[in-house]
Amino acid sequence: MLNEQIFELLKSFEDVTSIMYIVLFLVIFFIEKRMSSATVALLVLCLCKGMASLILPELLTLASQVGLQYKFAWYGCWMGLNVICIGLILKFHLSHKIRASNVAITVSLAYVMLTVVQALDFIDRATLNSSAFAMIYQVSIPTINIGLIPLICYFWLQDFRKAALMYKEG
Repeated sequence: MLNEQIFELLKSFEDVTSIMYIVLFLVIFFIEKRMSSATVALLVLCLCKGMASLILPELLTLASQVGLQYKFAWYGCWMGLNVICIGLILKFHLSHKIRASNVAITVSLAYVMLTVVQALDFIDRATLNSSAFAMIYQVSIPTINIGLIPLICYFWLQDFRKAALMYKEG
C-alpha cells in the first residue's frame, strides 16, 4: 500500500519533468544568450523526453505481450535512447569545442544510471524472473528524472556564479 502511494507520487512528479526541463532550457538559454554546455545538455534532455513520450505507447503495447523478445524490445529501446543521448551530448561538445560543464556531466551520468537500471532489471527478468529488482526499477527511474532538476539548477547556478565573478574581475 505505502509502496503504491510512493510510486504514484513519484509518477505524478515525473509527469511534469518534461515541462521543467523545457523551462530550465529556455531560462538558461535566454540568460546565457548562447549555446553552452548546459544548454546543449538540456536540449538533448528535452529532445529525449519528447522522443520517450512518442514511443511510450507503442512500447507499452509491445511490452505487454508474452515473450522475452518483447521485454528485450522494451529495455533495449530505453537503453538505446539513453546511449544516443549521451552520444549527442558528446557530439555537440566535440563539434562546437565546448568544455563539458557540471550540468552536462550530471545529465550524462543520469543517462548512464538510467541505462544501468534498465539493464539490471532486464537481466533479472530474462534470467531469474524473480522481479527482485522491479521495485528498485520502478522507483529509481522517476527518482533520477526528478532529481535531475535540482541538480541541474545547483550546478548551473554554481557555474553562472563563477563566470560572473570572472567577468567582474576581468
